[in-house]
Amino acid sequence: DLVGPQCVIDAGDAILEVTSFTKPCQTIRDSFIDQRFTRLSQKHYPGWSRVYARVLKEGMVRVGDRVCLSPEGGQRKGWLESLLS
Repeated sequence: DLVGPQCVIDAGDAILEVTSFTKPCQTIRDSFIDQRFTRLSQKHYPGWSRVYARVLKEGMVRVGDRVCLSPEGGQRKGWLESLLS
């Protein structure tokens, strides 16, 4: 529930912005018991969907690196600008 569109993720040296939830895809259905790939539907099962993200700043992400999510509301803009500078 914490990660969704417009959320910014600061991971290692990289910064990502979540752009949207993905839609369940039939290509991965064999990975699920009874081929119930719709389990990843944000509409039907909020919080279980995968997401698409845009890279705002390229960088290495290593095992053990700190990962932070953007704060809520008006603080987000100043927080993001400080990360990108």
